Amino acid sequence: MPFEQVPVPMPLQSTVFSIGSIGEYEEAKKRARELGEYPNGSDHADELASLMEAIIAWEKCHADAAASN
Repeated sequence: MPFEQVPVPMPLQSTVFSIGSIGEYEEAKKRARELGEYPNGSDHADELASLMEAIIAWEKCHADAAASN
């Protein structure tokens, strides 16, 4: 008896963000606040997770600039 094919949802490809300036950092924080309004498990969760990784990485490298904002 052949196996029945079962569709399996594929995870969305996550977006990788890179922040290169204080302006991009501010925009990233604004977008993260917007995405925070969506419920957990929504389609925006991956974008928020990737964006937060980029924000945290930028803050680690630019602690002085991040602290003044």
